[in-house]
Amino acid sequence: MTVTNTRVILHTPKTAGSSIRWPAMKIDGLQYSCQHCHIKMLPNQYKNMKKITFVRNPYDWYASRYSFTIKRKNHIKNLDDVFTETFSNDFTKDFNDVLPLYMNLTKAFENKFLLEKFKTKLKREVTNNYQCWLVSYWDNIDNITAESFENRSLYDWWLNICGVYEADAIYRIEDQHEYGLKKEFGENINIVHRNKTNRLSNVSLYNYDNILLVKNIDAKIFKKFGYEPTFK
Repeated sequence: MTVTNTRVILHTPKTAGSSIRWPAMKIDGLQYSCQHCHIKMLPNQYKNMKKITFVRNPYDWYASRYSFTIKRKNHIKNLDDVFTETFSNDFTKDFNDVLPLYMNLTKAFENKFLLEKFKTKLKREVTNNYQCWLVSYWDNIDNITAESFENRSLYDWWLNICGVYEADAIYRIEDQHEYGLKKEFGENINIVHRNKTNRLSNVSLYNYDNILLVKNIDAKIFKKFGYEPTFK
């Protein structure tokens, strides 16, 4: 999350966070920043400020997230995404094999091996002094259980943890990215697109099984944010 002088910007990974917070900070200053942290990390003095956020079509979110992680793994040694690394068997699994695990974290982590692997990798990042914002989600890594994820999909879990469902104003990045920023911070805001990841050529959601899976599991996200769960 980013707190400017007048707004709290709640940010879920892979929803144009860099493109949103940098122009906002430039025009409206910076009070506090914790990127993808749990909403509970928001200091008390900012809790009554207007909260805004941006969301993304679930189909594109999963494909973008996986593509970003794989590309980052290939270019930056020892900088890995804990969720994707845990589920992909050190990045050897195909996206089509990883997606079902993303869709219900509780069910995925009922596999004790995966749960211990996840906690081990989380502790590794903390030990290596990497500023892992995932740590803000739990008081004690050892106490993480499958039930900690409340039967949510990965996207739904992050939206909930980052406080998106508590926002006062929600904009879709596909059609309201610039509209939302201009409405909140004024027409003179300078929109800058940053940190964009092109989808890997072998990562496709647009087959029948994958779309049906996302459509059914994330149905409430489609409905709440006005997306159409259709086939392409």
